[in-house]
Amino acid sequence: MVVSPAQYARGLRELALRLEAFPAYRLFLAADDDDIRLPAMNCWCRGASWMVQMDHEGFRLCREPTLCSAAYTTLEQGWRRVPPGRKDPAAVRAVLERLIGRLEA
Repeated sequence: MVVSPAQYARGLRELALRLEAFPAYRLFLAADDDDIRLPAMNCWCRGASWMVQMDHEGFRLCREPTLCSAAYTTLEQGWRRVPPGRKDPAAVRAVLERLIGRLEA
């Protein structure tokens, strides 16, 4: 799958809008030092129902309950490792807006 900078910016803007529209929406900025156990991978989970994994080679969908549950638990543990400043919705949104600006330039 090839994603253009404009498409990537549109996806980031959707995340920024969700942060604003839904106060319970959780999004954090992770760093290598946070020791989250899903390296080099973006991962979206819906509890133990499904999971999407995406890395530089592409993406895959998973509906296997054990793997989905394990990934969800790992992400929850990662959430606790991230400092509060990188979980603050306003700070996360500011970073997203900067990234969007760079992609759209």
